[in-house]
Amino acid sequence: MCDAWHVCHCADTYQGADCSQRTCPYGPAWADHPEQITGDGVGHQPAECSRRGVCDRLGGTCVCGVGFEGAACERRACGPLLCTGRGVCRSLREKALRRDLGDSRSSLSHFHSADPPFSAPVQTYSAWDATMMHGCDCDKGFWGPNCEFVECPRGDDPYTSGSRVVQQMLVCMGDGGSVALSFRGATTRPLAWDSSSATVRAALLELPTLRGGAGDEAFGDQREMLPRPLNAQLTGRAVSVLYDNGATTLCAASGVTAVIQFNQDFGDIPLLVPDATDLTHSSIIISPSLAVALKQTSDKEDAVCSNRGLCDPLSGRCACDGEFWGSSDGYGMRGSRGDCGVAVNLASITGCPGDIPCNGHGVCDEETFACGCEEGWRAADCSERTCPYGPAWYAYPTATDVAHVNREECSGMGTCDRTLGVCFCQDGFSGAACDVLACPGETAPCSGHGQCLTMQQLAQANGFTYRSTPDDAYTWDADAVRGCRCDEGFRGYDCSLRFCPFGDDPLTTAVVDSKECSGRGLCDETTGTCVCVEGFGSSDGAGKKGEIQDCGFKLPLSAPVI
Repeated sequence: MCDAWHVCHCADTYQGADCSQRTCPYGPAWADHPEQITGDGVGHQPAECSRRGVCDRLGGTCVCGVGFEGAACERRACGPLLCTGRGVCRSLREKALRRDLGDSRSSLSHFHSADPPFSAPVQTYSAWDATMMHGCDCDKGFWGPNCEFVECPRGDDPYTSGSRVVQQMLVCMGDGGSVALSFRGATTRPLAWDSSSATVRAALLELPTLRGGAGDEAFGDQREMLPRPLNAQLTGRAVSVLYDNGATTLCAASGVTAVIQFNQDFGDIPLLVPDATDLTHSSIIISPSLAVALKQTSDKEDAVCSNRGLCDPLSGRCACDGEFWGSSDGYGMRGSRGDCGVAVNLASITGCPGDIPCNGHGVCDEETFACGCEEGWRAADCSERTCPYGPAWYAYPTATDVAHVNREECSGMGTCDRTLGVCFCQDGFSGAACDVLACPGETAPCSGHGQCLTMQQLAQANGFTYRSTPDDAYTWDADAVRGCRCDEGFRGYDCSLRFCPFGDDPLTTAVVDSKECSGRGLCDETTGTCVCVEGFGSSDGAGKKGEIQDCGFKLPLSAPVI
């Protein structure tokens, strides 16, 4: 709409002196311009292209910086290709909702009246980055920022004394219908209330997330024993089920207690998650229920390659020293776990691994022949370097709205070079531990035309404090997220664009204002020069003709041609 002063008032999504330019979508800023921070604790205010992209004024679309995507560049980039086909790109909020309900719990109960079972997640996450920070949520058996690595077999160190395995107790009260059990996200087929212990055991053995039994097959050539992720299912003794007090059915009107023992899943494992939705009871005053509780913890290690071999993360194979160690059954005998958990020739083991004990980077335990590696070194023979640790960017919340407390190698946003002990960070991240969301800029931070500041420093630049208390979950990123404060004359999320000259609109004679290109031209942000609309040109800064290229002078009308 054009007003009496011949000033265009643009419709939504349009801008410019003649409304010919498009605006781009807005999203929460990854790092604010100081002027956007208007109070203590304020941050991540709406900004064009979320301050991680440049707006294409012709089409009104954001051209996102490397490592970011979305209509407003509001998401960290990931996807099927970046997740190497071994995981799904999810937001932190989605990841939190998908956490195993049996994780970090000592008991769970489900009643028939509860529908659906356990609708409340372990924790939820709704801080500013809940829908912005995306990552690869890897399938079982894979890990890494892009799910590029394969988990190696894990097992018990054969030289330690642990022999106790995990036992979980089920109590089922009902005499009709069926129940189900889930383990690490996989669910059994429906189990009738009167199922035998053998039926329950068979159903559990069908779960792909339960480590298969080992030791029932003949020991084969170790080079051919690369397990699939989480090991292929075998017919061995992976799990046992025992009903108490001579019971023969899984459930009963007065209740049945069953003990489920995990014989091949060592260490801390999640609880079975009970589902009693379809369980019934003949009494109208008793609600059918299925409860699970931890009965016994395990003191057997769940160590990569049983602490006696080296893991190749590209293949998922343990490199056992064949002269001394081999694949075990989890109990110190030869088997098919592929975990280096059996001493092939016990008499020949007389020292720690390495050309010199522990390769000179650890202390050898003369009783167990295990290396205690020095800081900065790891692996059974202390031959691999560790990398710096930092707060995890993409991990399950540890409490409601708290997701960046636990520390991970390379902060979970980089891969560690085991030879150098150096992190190689994902696009958009930097720092020794990949613990910084880096300032943008193709050739230099902020394109060499600004200061790279933390969120705390950006707030201070406008007279405020972003994080005043260390335990404030919302402002966890005070020192981790960085953005640009551009030098005078420059702008844009990466300070690569220029301001154009400002001047007084020559047609609004009633007021003195300051507009870019005097409101009578379009700014070429790449050069910082005004492209004046027809009838306007350079001024002297006071409305007369001059050398300032601000479109602030109204050109005289040309005399008509006779």
